[in-house]
Amino acid sequence: MSDIGYIRVSSEYQNTERQLDEVKLDKIFTDKTSGVDTQRPQLQAIPMLVLVVCISLCLGLFLFLTNQIF
Repeated sequence: MSDIGYIRVSSEYQNTERQLDEVKLDKIFTDKTSGVDTQRPQLQAIPMLVLVVCISLCLGLFLFLTNQIF
């Protein structure tokens, strides 16, 4: 997973499909909340996803290198 997008619209009734039209992404995070509201759970979830992906890649590299050495 390498391409991540974030969409924020102000209300439940707004269409998010046009926000990233024709953009190919692996994962899209969407918050439907006012711009004044600083509580955006999906925006806050992005760093955690990036951390999990980085740890997975590092673990995979470690296991690969370990198999090459031994």
